Amino acid sequence: MAPGSYASGAIVLFSDGESNSGPGAVQAAQLAAMYGVRVYTVGVGTTEGVVLSAEGWSARVRLDEKVLKEVADTTGAEYFRLEDAAAVKKVYRTLNARLAFDKRDQVEVTAFFAALGALLAACAGLLSLWWFGRVL
Repeated sequence: MAPGSYASGAIVLFSDGESNSGPGAVQAAQLAAMYGVRVYTVGVGTTEGVVLSAEGWSARVRLDEKVLKEVADTTGAEYFRLEDAAAVKKVYRTLNARLAFDKRDQVEVTAFFAALGALLAACAGLLSLWWFGRVL
């Protein structure tokens, strides 16, 4: 499949771009592209980096835009960067427009079948009148 060809398949990835375990991000993007799934990446963090502490663990995290852009390009999607809280709303609106699926209009067909049934009943009545000289 061509990258991005599976219209119903899309992933929105909020990340700093750094990998700390498992397969690399580019390798995962190639697998997603093989199945036509788009991966929209949203970069969170700063390029300078910051030390995060949680439950006694500390880790230095830094935004790696190059990896996130490569993931988005590999899958036929886009990269967005969150710089502040106002950017979240802008990214959400843009993604909402990109991920809106085409809605197909439904056509009511019961009237057609009801008309066809009435026409067949009228034909049956006329044939009965012609064949037997009576309707019932």
